[in-house]
Amino acid sequence: MELDLDHLPEDPTALRAIVARLAEEKARLVGENHALRVETGELKGENERLKAMVTQLVHYRFGRSSESAEGQHELYGQTVEPEAARPPAPTERASSAAVRLKQQRPIRKPLPAHLPRLTKVLDVGDACGACGKGLVEVGEPDVTEVLHRIPATYVVLRYVRPRKRCAEGHFDQEPMPERVIPRSTVDETVLAGVIVDKFADHLPLNRIAKRFARQKIDIPRQTLADWMMRSAAVLGPLHEALARHVMAGEVVHPTTRHCRSWSRGSAAHGPAAPGAMSATSGLGPGRRRQQRSSSRPSIARVSDHANTCGTSPGHWRWTPTAGSTRCSRPGAARRQRSRRPAVCAHARRKFVELERLGSPVGKEGVRLWQAVFLAERRLRTLDADERLGRRQSSTRPAFEELHAWMTSIRPLVADTSAPAKALDYSLKRWPSLTLALADGRVEVDNNAAERALRGIALFRNNALFAGSPRGAEATAVLVSLVETCKLNAVDPEAYLADVLPKLKRQPRDRLADLLPWSWLTTAGASPRPERMAMLARALGMAAEESGS
Repeated sequence: MELDLDHLPEDPTALRAIVARLAEEKARLVGENHALRVETGELKGENERLKAMVTQLVHYRFGRSSESAEGQHELYGQTVEPEAARPPAPTERASSAAVRLKQQRPIRKPLPAHLPRLTKVLDVGDACGACGKGLVEVGEPDVTEVLHRIPATYVVLRYVRPRKRCAEGHFDQEPMPERVIPRSTVDETVLAGVIVDKFADHLPLNRIAKRFARQKIDIPRQTLADWMMRSAAVLGPLHEALARHVMAGEVVHPTTRHCRSWSRGSAAHGPAAPGAMSATSGLGPGRRRQQRSSSRPSIARVSDHANTCGTSPGHWRWTPTAGSTRCSRPGAARRQRSRRPAVCAHARRKFVELERLGSPVGKEGVRLWQAVFLAERRLRTLDADERLGRRQSSTRPAFEELHAWMTSIRPLVADTSAPAKALDYSLKRWPSLTLALADGRVEVDNNAAERALRGIALFRNNALFAGSPRGAEATAVLVSLVETCKLNAVDPEAYLADVLPKLKRQPRDRLADLLPWSWLTTAGASPRPERMAMLARALGMAAEESGS
């Protein structure tokens, strides 16, 4: 509407009409302006959300996975001296100039004492090379140790069993040792090596077959797969004993790693439902003092195909009652007896992601969560009752300060923003996040179990899927025992080679004696003396009994 202010009409009615039209135009413009402001705000929020998403994706793809940041070195027990990052003063540099060269020299560590020693004598002979006269040994000889690698060597063991007859005509012959796989041409040492290559070193079976081919041994990949299935069937009772041990604890730390299983039920093969395997770690309270705890670090993995625990992680609980959770679908009564604390590390991770985006909400949230973890870190080595009492004066105030800040800041952020999602994640789970304040056996995080299950995540990236439901169950058995060996510092190859032939004649009520930590105290993980003697003879050296 164009209005000439120099030639306004003198009629009051015309002036009132002009004013009315101007008021209508103003109202329309105000409405449009308000709509544009709302739209601009929504677009800004959407832009911020997309920028945060892009930043997170770039970090996930190219950034570091560690959540540690400056000022958070003591969150999980890592201590860093503040003086380590401070540059030395000029007087300190002058005083350390004399020893700087000595400090820069690398300190060579001695070779591990548990390795077997093979002795090779380098002798110049009995006559002097210069004058030809006899030589006499003077003092102690010089001994130098170097690390030597002997590639894997396959030999054929020939069992010769003479048939004998007495004067009465009775024949007698020594029976053949029982093999793990009947009528197979391999023994337990080969089976243990293939299991470790696949499930500890994450090599596919086709690469393992190529390893054999380099030594002129033709073993098809399908044969290797059959060996794994049969070995898992032999080790099945031991896996069940491991699962019983895990579920017998008062507190079970569960975490889930899913793999796919390839269904072959129809001509058009398709993947089965995800979650072919779920993983549970039996790490009880006081996990940083396992030598004082009655529970041993162990892992049980179950396949959810035949006798399934289901794919939902809610079927596992951190149970306050020993044995109240079993490998089955829990009923209503069992669900009432079990409690499932939320993981504070997951809630903290939301604020860590915000801090990476430069959000002040994320920075303050990380600082307050850090206070919770620092207070809890000082109570790691205490018993459950003592820790519960100390938590009321240290951890509870940190939780209360964090909750007060979140409830006060939540109305000030938009509902669709990233800070709102981080705050809502913690506020909706607050009773479960603070369950540790009512039970000293509960940990505030589940990081120990998640770190213990990294092997299954790496295996999943290499294996992609299980070939069948039976293959998923076999994988669950073999990965469980291999990862448990690694947790208990047991050589899985030596363990499997020793346990596989014993399982068929081991009483069912004594299977716990063959679990990795029990086996370590009885059989040990050192090489067998007869194997070292054969190796020494093959190399033409002498084996030192003290080293082997």
